[in-house]
Amino acid sequence: KQVKDDLCSRRLDSNLFTYGLYRFILGVNKKILIANSVAPLANMAFIYNVHSLSTMDAWIGAIAYMIQIYFDFSAYSDMAIGLAAMAGFKFSENFMAPYSSCSIKEFWRRWHISLSSWLRDYVYIPLGGSRVPTHRIYLNLIVVFFLGLEYQEYNRMKTYSEDSSRMAQFLHSFSIDRSVPSEQLAVNS
Repeated sequence: KQVKDDLCSRRLDSNLFTYGLYRFILGVNKKILIANSVAPLANMAFIYNVHSLSTMDAWIGAIAYMIQIYFDFSAYSDMAIGLAAMAGFKFSENFMAPYSSCSIKEFWRRWHISLSSWLRDYVYIPLGGSRVPTHRIYLNLIVVFFLGLEYQEYNRMKTYSEDSSRMAQFLHSFSIDRSVPSEQLAVNS
């Protein structure tokens, strides 16, 4: 809907292009300098047997994973908004400080604004939304929930497979347990 409106009234604007370039560069830097830097720490906690991890390693892995997914998603949102602005489109924000949320509902609304809107407009409402009997409302919510999870899992696995060979090389060179052969660290790359 937003893109359709912009297609009709779009015009190239140097200020919008400059803003887009800034957002794109910001996103690339978030991805490369932050998300990719903490990814090996996050992945280390998930590769080893949970019983062989110390409490400190588990906490470092969990915090690194939180940082990684936050900056991955924030970076991709910045890059998309930036590229759109350089092409003359004005995309709305898709990510608004989700870790500052006070509830799970608020967290989801802040984490993936466009996915939530799309699922609401193109899945939940066409299924009848909340204007159907109670059992159908719950069914509609379950369908939307699992479609959202599937989308998130697809993107997570795509990112994981792209980073797995680099992560395996990194872990092998800095591994705490040097007895683990590199073949075990390379996860289906």
